[in-house]
Amino acid sequence: MYYSQYTRFMRDPSGMRLSRDQFNTYDDVYNIACAVNAERMRRAAEEFESAALWMEELRQQGYFVYFDKDNHQYYRFSSPWQLEQLVKWGDILCFDGSHQVCGYVLF
Repeated sequence: MYYSQYTRFMRDPSGMRLSRDQFNTYDDVYNIACAVNAERMRRAAEEFESAALWMEELRQQGYFVYFDKDNHQYYRFSSPWQLEQLVKWGDILCFDGSHQVCGYVLF
């Protein structure tokens, strides 16, 4: 086998030289899918502007969007179904504390 910095070559039984580029792996497909999705989701080049455009689009679709005027940031949104459930079950309040419950604190 031949190795280079970027491409690994192998020889098949017929003696033909094969390149790594001829073999698609799961990671290749995953990376391409992520790149395509990121491009499709991006509304603007700057990430905060892109997020603001997303939130405005959601607001126009009937979502509740919370914008903090003091900090000029969007913090949360709720779908129409979530708002309906809040009206229906609003006397019961639950918090999901699973985000980073077991995470590490770095100093």
